[in-house]
Amino acid sequence: MKKILLSIMVLLAGQSCFAAIGYIDYSYMYNNIPISKEYKKRADIKAQQVRNYNLATQKSINAQKTLEGKKQVRDSRKENLYKLEKEYIDLRYKQQAVVVEKVERAAEIVRAKKGLDMIVDKKYRVAGGVDCTMDVFKAIK
Repeated sequence: MKKILLSIMVLLAGQSCFAAIGYIDYSYMYNNIPISKEYKKRADIKAQQVRNYNLATQKSINAQKTLEGKKQVRDSRKENLYKLEKEYIDLRYKQQAVVVEKVERAAEIVRAKKGLDMIVDKKYRVAGGVDCTMDVFKAIK
């Protein structure tokens, strides 16, 4: 009887060593979910504004006749460029936060439906696992 109980305990303990793991291609998600694409468009517009402002102020600096005039334009450009760049960076951080939150929420739903113990990013997987990328992608839409 002790041998049977010991065998059952060993069998049960052995089963708890294995986990059902799923994975997603996070870079695919980041580049393809609709809200991320919208943020990317807005960030691209903001980046273009930064470039355009930089070019315009460089022309203005070159057009100045005096060193004092050049200095004033440079000082003004420095402040305004900082603001534009900060807006761009804030937009990219917001994009990342929104995408992470949506992917995590959808991954948790898929994980529960499939009975997985966890879902990880594809790049952290060595071998095996269940590809849940499209399931999570569909859960986001």
